[in-house]
Amino acid sequence: MVQVLEDVDGESFMPSIFARSRSCNPAAVSRTLRQLLERDLVRSSIGESDVGRRVYRLTPKGRRALEWLTARRQPAIATIWNPMRRTDLPSFSRLASDLASRLEDYTEKQYLALLAVMRLRGGASSVFLSRFASCA
Repeated sequence: MVQVLEDVDGESFMPSIFARSRSCNPAAVSRTLRQLLERDLVRSSIGESDVGRRVYRLTPKGRRALEWLTARRQPAIATIWNPMRRTDLPSFSRLASDLASRLEDYTEKQYLALLAVMRLRGGASSVFLSRFASCA
């Protein structure tokens, strides 16, 4: 939800592109946008340049929430990331990339195993599977 809140403000935000860039299920992004709208953190309107498109903007409440989140992150960044030496960044980057690949492989195997089990039990619910494979 925080990622959407950070990126949502402005004409350039497109839910489908946001979902694709983060390998998320577009329905999950839509669900997140609805939650942000319901909480009055975001408002939507019809675009001026493209009337077929929705434009999302932070509300004053949404802007305050984002400022609050950003302020809470700063001490963590200062404590955890700032002390890292520049010379450590390449090895950290390799480690992070390796961990991300392992997590993706593991998740894919778990997803495929779950599909197989659900098929054996009489079919997989598309609603369940879309929620399992979503993010945001």
